[in-house]
Amino acid sequence: MKFRKQMGIAVFALLFAVCGSDGRAEGKEIVFEDESMMQRICLQLGKEEDRPLYEEELEARKGELELTGVVGVHSGEELDVLRTYFRLENVYQWNVEFTPDLEGWTEEQLKGLGDLRQTVRICSSEGHTVPASVLPCFTGTEELEFEVTDVTGRLPEGKAFPDNIRRVSFLSHATARYTNLLACMQGSGVEELVCFKDSRVKAGTIFWLDEAAGCKELEYLDVGDSRIRALDAEKLEGMKLRELAGVVDQRTDLSFVNVLPALEKVTGAVVDERDLAPLLEKEELGLRLRFCQEVADFEESIYPDGGVIINPEWDAYFDWKEEEEEDGNFLAIYQRCMDEGRKVECFSVRAPYERKEEYGPAMYNVRTFLRVTDGDAVTLLAPECIDSEHRVFGDYQSDRFRLMDINFDGVKDIVLDQGSFGNQGAHYEYGWIWDKMQGEYVFSESYGGIMNPGVDGEHKLVRSSWRNWAASHSWAIFRYENGEFVCKSTMTEELLRGEGREDVQTPEGAEVWQWTEEIYGDNGEVETKSFTVADVPGEKTEYPEEYYRFYEEDSYWGG
Repeated sequence: MKFRKQMGIAVFALLFAVCGSDGRAEGKEIVFEDESMMQRICLQLGKEEDRPLYEEELEARKGELELTGVVGVHSGEELDVLRTYFRLENVYQWNVEFTPDLEGWTEEQLKGLGDLRQTVRICSSEGHTVPASVLPCFTGTEELEFEVTDVTGRLPEGKAFPDNIRRVSFLSHATARYTNLLACMQGSGVEELVCFKDSRVKAGTIFWLDEAAGCKELEYLDVGDSRIRALDAEKLEGMKLRELAGVVDQRTDLSFVNVLPALEKVTGAVVDERDLAPLLEKEELGLRLRFCQEVADFEESIYPDGGVIINPEWDAYFDWKEEEEEDGNFLAIYQRCMDEGRKVECFSVRAPYERKEEYGPAMYNVRTFLRVTDGDAVTLLAPECIDSEHRVFGDYQSDRFRLMDINFDGVKDIVLDQGSFGNQGAHYEYGWIWDKMQGEYVFSESYGGIMNPGVDGEHKLVRSSWRNWAASHSWAIFRYENGEFVCKSTMTEELLRGEGREDVQTPEGAEVWQWTEEIYGDNGEVETKSFTVADVPGEKTEYPEEYYRFYEEDSYWGG
């Protein structure tokens, strides 16, 4: 039995009744077509990669063998082997492939799909569809991704779309696709739906909101690069939709905002000059509108030939221009949200510049600033200068802002995304903290210096992490003290090499990992703790208690 090979996915075939040179049956041989998968299994078994692998060897290590990363399943027999011999909890994603007639799957094997707890991507080995009858089998996961164009048929009688599914993604969306799948999802408990456009489709695509109207629990809908349409907006009544993202053009009927009472935010690209009053006049509605001619990943495509959308009516409504504003400057992104009666707006102003002819025109950030309206008081905020004349952003779409409590005083602050920088992709944010005494937002220099910040409201700290090199990563924890974010501890894991490795006594061929924790006291003192672990091929790695203290879910470092 032979299965299609996919790069980066564990793909294997089972060969039965393999005989030796003397004609004696040696049992069931298992052949993994993907070399990396074979290497991982042989490493766990402590055997040479060029030797045959038999089921008896898996039986001897049953319950100890692990799968990690992305794993592919191409038949019921493959799934049976994985469920029988391997630990499945460390798999990140399952790619499950079906044929249109479910060849290679028995009814009992389909029930085994309920053991898949992580994200499941559903694929088709022939054509671009799979039978709808497989959908009720995914009773263990909360997230399904569909790398197909639709499902065929209907759900079996007495069966429904699984109640446990909360998130669904369409990975090759185009106009008129996924119609049958959306019909199967009617009345389901799906809360999030995300559509990724099929890269092979060049023309603009359409998403009909009417087709998702029966998903009454749907709260987040992102149709990506598709144009938002509604044949009958009244059909949307009763939906719990809180956030909607997509493309607004001349034919988008914005009256849907009036029949979605739970709608809190609209995000997307405005690709035509049109009346935006239904969005702008509903002040409690959060907005992130990007004004462009095309929807694409790169600014050269978004602003073809340097052309932009400039609408005097919008400019007058937003009132963003300075007295001596350059004629070529234009409003590229407008964002808005309300909090405690305060209206916070963010304006991203761009201007075109000429590059070499082969690269085409480009845009640069003239300035990004915020405007806070609190009753009659209007305050302008801008990133403060430190080591350069103007603060920059990592990429042209990175300047997103949101309101969140970063100093844990119960009042939301302003966070503005800077984007990512350098070959490590280090991510930074600007922060303005609401000062209760002054009644205004104050720029936080210390927050802006935290790499890859993650606000942990439960533990009232800010987590940071970064990559030192391929086999070394670090974490840090910051607390807000006396108006500053102060680093309280760091932790680094790394593969020891060279002189660092020589000081550790380990078996030959073992990899040695070291964990080092540094705790900083209030008076500048530093307490250092470290331990090492030897990873020996073919043997189960033993970790000390300190390791689990670092990584357990409710630990100081695990969060």
